[in-house]
Amino acid sequence: MRSHFYEPTSERLSIRLRCVAALFAFGMGMGMGMIGIFSVYFLMTQIYPLYARLYRNDLVVETPYLIFSLLMAPPAATLFVVAGISSVFTGRKFDHPKWSPLFKFSTLMLATSAYTFIYIVPTVVTLTTATLYFRGYASCPELGISE
Repeated sequence: MRSHFYEPTSERLSIRLRCVAALFAFGMGMGMGMIGIFSVYFLMTQIYPLYARLYRNDLVVETPYLIFSLLMAPPAATLFVVAGISSVFTGRKFDHPKWSPLFKFSTLMLATSAYTFIYIVPTVVTLTTATLYFRGYASCPELGISE
């Protein structure tokens, strides 16, 4: 027969969930914070100078197309940090009833991130490529990574 000492209670599960959620939230907070910082850094150092070069009509404009996908990172990072903090303070998983403010927030952040990746990123890439084309810039296949 089992002893009641080893049976998990809701209080013990709640404490265990809070400890796991605290570690998870700390790790995710650090990870998502770094993703947010790096995405802003790369946008500032790669994307904004691209448009400055286009504005100045520079002779050579390097276009890092993969950096445009970082536009979708900030909403997702914000959602993960808020979900971790909510789990730490409430002791429950981040699964709120429909139409609660946190459910609306999570739906909004996921939708914003997905729509940014599906609609905004390809549009910005297409408009940038069209601008480069109409300004007379051409791709140069001779330029490559040196060995």
